[in-house]
Amino acid sequence: MTAETAQQIDRRYSELAGHLRACWAFEQFFHRLRRNLPDREVEPSPGDFREVLDQFKELGRDLPSGVPAEIAARLDRFELRLRDRAAQLSVQDSRVSASDLRRFLGRVRRLDEDLLLELLRFHVFAAGVRHWDSDLVDKVDFLLSRLGEEIAGPLLSHDRIRLTSSLASLWATAPIEPPNKALLGALRAQIADVEWALDSIEDLAMLEDEDIVGRYRKLKHGLGPLLVEPTIAEAVLRANGRLSRVVQRLHGEEEWHLAANFALMTKLQEDAALSETLSIEVESLRLEMERLEEGRRHDDVRSATVRRVRRQVDSILPRMQSPAEQQTSEQVLEEPVVEPAEPAKPLSMEEVGELFLQRLFAQLEALLVATDSVDEAETVLQDPGLPFGLERREIEAFLLLRGQAGHSSEDRLLLTAAALRLRLKVLRDHLEAGEGGEAEREAQSALELGETLLTEFSGRIATAERAAATQDAADLRFLRVMLMKDFSTLWLEVKGAN
Repeated sequence: MTAETAQQIDRRYSELAGHLRACWAFEQFFHRLRRNLPDREVEPSPGDFREVLDQFKELGRDLPSGVPAEIAARLDRFELRLRDRAAQLSVQDSRVSASDLRRFLGRVRRLDEDLLLELLRFHVFAAGVRHWDSDLVDKVDFLLSRLGEEIAGPLLSHDRIRLTSSLASLWATAPIEPPNKALLGALRAQIADVEWALDSIEDLAMLEDEDIVGRYRKLKHGLGPLLVEPTIAEAVLRANGRLSRVVQRLHGEEEWHLAANFALMTKLQEDAALSETLSIEVESLRLEMERLEEGRRHDDVRSATVRRVRRQVDSILPRMQSPAEQQTSEQVLEEPVVEPAEPAKPLSMEEVGELFLQRLFAQLEALLVATDSVDEAETVLQDPGLPFGLERREIEAFLLLRGQAGHSSEDRLLLTAAALRLRLKVLRDHLEAGEGGEAEREAQSALELGETLLTEFSGRIATAERAAATQDAADLRFLRVMLMKDFSTLWLEVKGAN
C-alpha cells in the first residue's frame, strides 16, 4: 500500500468516523426526545446501532494490513449502510416537528455544545438522503441559535473565534460545492436588511403588518444547506438574536397593557352587574389570559395570539365601563331592585407597582434565562438594541428575586423603581407624540407611584446613613437621582399639557 493510498483510506475512514459519531449522538438524543412526546406516533429505532459500531471497529482493525482495493470496497459498503441508517433516522425525525424540538430543548437550561454540533452534523450528513424542507431548516436554524448562545452568549459577544471554528467544522461536512462569493454577499445583504427593518418597528401590530417574521423565515427556508455556511450562519445568528430581543420587548409592553387592563376589568366585574353576554365574553377572555400566561412560562407565545387577546380586551373594556352594557331593563324587572354599583376603585399604588415590576421581570427572565451571574447579565443587557440601562445593583436585585432566596424588600424596591424608570420614558414619548386618553391616565398613576418610591428611597437612605453604611447610602442616593430625573421629565410634560 503506497503512502498516498494509505492517506486516502485514512481520510475516508476519519470522515466516516465523524458521520458515525453524528448518527450515534442523534439516535441517543432522539430516544430521549421520543420519550418526552408520548402523544406522537414515532416508529421504534431501526435495529441495534451497536452492530453498526462493531462493524466499523472491525474495519478499523483491518486497515493497516488489508488489501487497499478490498478496504475501499468495505468502506463503500459501510457508507451505504450508514447512509441507509441515517435515512431511517431522518424519516423518524420528520415525524417530530420543529416546534416539538424547540419545546423539548426549551426545558433544558444549558446544552452541551458538542452534542449540538453532532446533531447539526447529523442533519447535514442526512441531507444527502433527505430534501431540505422547511421543517428541517427550522430545526437546523434553532440548533444553530442554541449553539451560538452556548458558545458566544445571547449577543454573540464571547469567544467568537471558537464559534467561527465550530461553524467551519460543520460546513466541512456539507456535501455541496462551495458557493461563489457574490452569492454569499447577496444573501448576507438580505439578512442584514431584516435587522435594519427591525429598527423601525414600534409595536406588535406593526411587526405583523410588515410581516418581517414571515419574510425572514421564507428567506431562511430558501437557503437550504447554505444555512450552515459559516458567514451566512453568523449573519443568521445575529439577525435571530436581534429579532428575538425585539419580539420579547414588544411582547413585554403588550402584556403589561393586557395585565393592567385585565386588573381593571376584574375590579369592574366585582363592582358592577354585567349583562349575561358580556359576562360570558369576560370569562372567555379570562381563559385566554390563563393560556397566554402558560405559554409565556414555556416561551411559546406568538405575536398573533397576543394581538388577538388585545383586541378582545379593547372590545370588552369600554363596554364594561358603559352603563348600557350592565343589566338590561328587562333583567332588572325580573330581579330585586338594587342600588347602583359604585364606580370601580382605582388600583392601589402597591398594585400599580406590582404591575410595573412583573412586566420588567418577565422581560429580564426571557433574556437572562441561562444567566446566573451579574457580570454575564450586564454583558447581555449592554446590547444597544435593548431599552433597559439597568445598574449593577438593580441586576443583582433581579437575580435575587428570581431565585426567591436571600432577597429583601430593598431588592423589590430597586427593581420596581427600575421598571418605573423605563415606563416613564415610554409614557413621555407617547405624550410628546400627542397621545392622550389611556397614556395620560397611566402617566398619572406612574407619577403617583414615583412619589411613593422617592419617599421610600429617602427613608432607606436615612436608615443607611444612621447605620454608617456609606456605600449602601451612596448607591441608594444614586438610584434615587436616576428615578427623580425621569420622574421630573414626565411631570413637566404632564403639567405642560394641562
